[in-house]
Amino acid sequence: MTEQRLRELLRESVAHESGPDLADAAWEQSRRSRRRSRLAAVAGSVAAVVVVAGGVALLERPDAGLAPMPAPGVSSPVGEADADLDGTPVWWSPTGADEAALPSIGRSLTRLPEEIDLSARAADIATAPLDQALAAFAVLDDFGVQRLLLLGADGSYRTLDISALDPVTKPNGYLLPPESPSMLSPDGRTLLFPQDGHLELYDLRANAWRRIETGSRPTAFATWTAEGQIHLPRSSGSTSGPVYDVAGELVGAADLHPPTEGIPLGQAAVYGVTRTSPDRSSVAQSWSIGAGVPAPSDTFADPEIMVVTPGIDSSILAFPESGDQPVRWKQCCPAAGWLDDDTVVYESRKAVPQLIAWRIGTHDFHTVTTITGFTAGQESYTASWADLDRVG
Repeated sequence: MTEQRLRELLRESVAHESGPDLADAAWEQSRRSRRRSRLAAVAGSVAAVVVVAGGVALLERPDAGLAPMPAPGVSSPVGEADADLDGTPVWWSPTGADEAALPSIGRSLTRLPEEIDLSARAADIATAPLDQALAAFAVLDDFGVQRLLLLGADGSYRTLDISALDPVTKPNGYLLPPESPSMLSPDGRTLLFPQDGHLELYDLRANAWRRIETGSRPTAFATWTAEGQIHLPRSSGSTSGPVYDVAGELVGAADLHPPTEGIPLGQAAVYGVTRTSPDRSSVAQSWSIGAGVPAPSDTFADPEIMVVTPGIDSSILAFPESGDQPVRWKQCCPAAGWLDDDTVVYESRKAVPQLIAWRIGTHDFHTVTTITGFTAGQESYTASWADLDRVG
């Protein structure tokens, strides 16, 4: 069944409904049951264990204070998965072109604005401090970074001068820019830029730079853990390495290989940041082509995917693209965060990028925000998102 026909059937099925009914109540009850099962299964299966002297450090996540996603009604169509991969349900996202017609999510459900303008006028953070950011964007042209733009939790913009930063050397000798999808910390208060032999951190609350010396340890793939510590994988294909806290102390080591719950992903390669749900029970991770996931007949075979684990709630979201006119770019759809424990957000990368919210286990998709203010083909951007459920 094509995505368009599925949408038509869904519209027909709810055309005469005016509000939630018994099916919705049953769905909500099953949703609570799924959450209880997920919480029971989470121990030992999510993200990484950070080894420290004396045991394992656990950190509380503050309440985000956002309204929960609405109970499913006409806007939350629940149905059968579109396919499966070795028993794991597979859901198909809209194509990159069809995403443009998605409805916007309610503003009470997110602090992100409806539009993020990368060309917006912005004050220098050195003269107009900002305590916390929702997102950071490096806007680049053929000559390198044009600007580093921060989106504040209050919707305002700032720029940060990063002209003193150098490219960072990979273990194979090649160079990478220091700006990456991992540059903004989960709490939105610190920016991370790897350099050879050290890390440069910008503390938004202190409005100041500071340095963490790392010696001979590779830094090119530095990333934040879900707990707000800094992990240094040894290479692009490695998942293990030392861990530092934001004060610069070496606190242990971690293996951050995203859990797959035994789902066979073939030759697919991980990309983007691993995103952990607010209740810490689930993880979302995007993967390249190569898993052999079924796709609609009128789209490219073997689409990119996002895997949500663990346990009985494991699901795969596939990103089909039209075989005639593909819209999304390679590594199209990195996981960007969560709005609540059942709603994950991905960044659809294309000429007019969007953040799309998906209520797991449904055909319910909404636009969270649209990214404008850059010229595709002449400019590109790298986005880094704080935890969307907790910042603000």
